[in-house]
This record gives sequence, C-alpha cells and structure tokens, in this order.
Amino acid sequence: MIFGEVQMFLKARAAIKYLVLDGRYDYIETGSLISIEENVKNIVIPSEERHISMYPLDFHEFCYALNEEIIIDYIKTCFKERKPLEESFHKKAMLLFKQYMLVGGMPSYSEKNFFNFSE
Repeated sequence: MIFGEVQMFLKARAAIKYLVLDGRYDYIETGSLISIEENVKNIVIPSEERHISMYPLDFHEFCYALNEEIIIDYIKTCFKERKPLEESFHKKAMLLFKQYMLVGGMPSYSEKNFFNFSE
C-alpha cells in the first residue's frame, strides 16, 4: 500500500507502525516534506521506517528505463550533426516526451542539463 504526501495526515503516518506489525502488507510512505520537524511532532514514527531520497528522472533516464536507448542515441547524433530527426523518429520522440511530462518529468535545470548532449 502506498500513502502519498503522508506528512499531511499525521494520524495515518502514526498508524502505519501498527499496520507494519500486522505483517500482511508492505507500505510505502511518500511526501515532499516528510522529514520537516513540524510534520513529525506528536506522532510515533515507525522504527521500521527507512528513508530513501529520490530524484526525478531526466528524459535520457526515462527513455533508458523504457528500453528506448536507440532513440536517445539517434537524437544525440542528429543534434551533433545539426540535422532534423526523420519524421517517424520525431513522432516517437515526441510521444515519449509527452509520456515523460505526463508522469511528472522535467527535473530542475540546476540539477543537471536537461538534454545533456555533451556526453
């Protein structure tokens, strides 16, 4: 079971300890502000809780996760040669990019260069 933005529901977060003890299910808590002190006061944080920092995927990583390495290599080649993508590859790349945006893509520019074709 996944509890999203759990920092907003302190009683639910505290109850997870008892749900874990029950042992029938595994639980994941997510939250962008989960570790801020004001979000954890007056609750019992489960000792079983493990913290994992996660970061957004860039478009390259997203494509690699979908086994679409070939399209990234092709885009890089076209970029270096300063030529447009062939139409069917362009359509495929745009479909992947729209899927990427739909699932919450677009890391901050300060994290890494979004297209990073200099590799």
